[in-house]
Amino acid sequence: MNHVVAAEFNSEKYWEIEGYTKLPSINDSTSNNIILCMDELMFPFLDNGDLLITRFKFNNHLKDYLNSIGFQFSCSDNIHIEGDKNIFQEICTNKEALNEISEYIDKDTVLSSYSIIPSYDKAAELLNIKCKDINCDIIKKINSKVYSYELNKKLKANYEGVIITNSNEILEQFKIINKGNGVVIKEPYGVSGKGNLFVNSEVILNRVIKFIEVQEKKGLKTSLIMEPFLEKEEDFSCQFTIDENGNFSLVSVQKMLNFKFNYGGSYRADEKFINWLKDQGYIDMMKDVGKALYNDGYFGDVCVDSMILKNGDIVPIIEINGRKSMGFINNAMDEYLEQFGLKSHLCFFKIGYKGKINFSEIFKYLDEEGLIFYPYRESGIIPMSANTMFINRDIDKEYNDEKLYKGRFYLSIATKSISEVANIENELRSIFRRLSINVYN
Repeated sequence: MNHVVAAEFNSEKYWEIEGYTKLPSINDSTSNNIILCMDELMFPFLDNGDLLITRFKFNNHLKDYLNSIGFQFSCSDNIHIEGDKNIFQEICTNKEALNEISEYIDKDTVLSSYSIIPSYDKAAELLNIKCKDINCDIIKKINSKVYSYELNKKLKANYEGVIITNSNEILEQFKIINKGNGVVIKEPYGVSGKGNLFVNSEVILNRVIKFIEVQEKKGLKTSLIMEPFLEKEEDFSCQFTIDENGNFSLVSVQKMLNFKFNYGGSYRADEKFINWLKDQGYIDMMKDVGKALYNDGYFGDVCVDSMILKNGDIVPIIEINGRKSMGFINNAMDEYLEQFGLKSHLCFFKIGYKGKINFSEIFKYLDEEGLIFYPYRESGIIPMSANTMFINRDIDKEYNDEKLYKGRFYLSIATKSISEVANIENELRSIFRRLSINVYN
């Protein structure tokens, strides 16, 4: 059995239900462009004979390198995905893409993705290949933060939060929920850095209320979640799968590096931490989450975001994601690196640069400095993306040598222990400075 893989990392955009109010936010087109290129990060899930479809052409230098160290997957130079619709919708209306993909498939081929979004099943039908048979309405339901809220209440988890259905409720609930550190207000399909708002004063809150009121007067409904801002010690996540018969399989537990509400990196938790979670009843709680999801019609990949508070309490369910996640990607990298006795630390650098520097030049420089991972090296970095670095420059119709372009460099830092990661990160930052590339995180 082989797989055709395509992905959208901004799944929530395609699950959102129209007719609801939004929180204040700044539309960042540069970030949106980068997210469109994150489909490159799906390669760790592919095997020999699998086809990865990316919206923009997969960088040849990066692909050759990944193939050389053991990631055997195919890409097609002849598939061109254009337009603003999601990748499956674009495939469905692109006869050339459908014909090209057909050359890679047989009767057992499966269409796989980061998440199930509209037209996923239609693309599989047009290609006459298998896919996961789940109604998209179920996917929308279980990925809503309202569902996470309801399941928290049902399972009596350590959780404090309320649903806001009208702007008139916001101030009243703020006074109840706020424990002195402020609150977090979330949209049902908010994502890292957007649709999540930290509020720690009534002055800011009143601006939010007015912003929501204006939308309500236009006929929009309100559905928001308000939670106390918690003093956390550590973020972590649990990855598991539910098969078609409802069986639960633990995949991994990942420690996470988050900055405010933005994802910063992942690395696998050690056995001592996992055993402690088991003793605290956390894994049993995840099994209960799996049962609830299955009873509501879902099966497949699940990632549950969790945290430990400064007082040692576990908050088991921050939110439930019925899809793959960065934790799943890092686990796949871990599985690859196990054969070399190494572990993966998945992270990214926010970068800024000027001029025509390209991925091959950066790769060559890093390789000459001994930083690129090869099986004969005891540590190193595995570059995981190229288009995310340069998309904002490459699509700029008014390119200027003096213009500062922003991107992200996703990578896995392969080491024997997490304690070695900082040294490699510092070396990488130093090299970027020499290449006149700014690092912002």
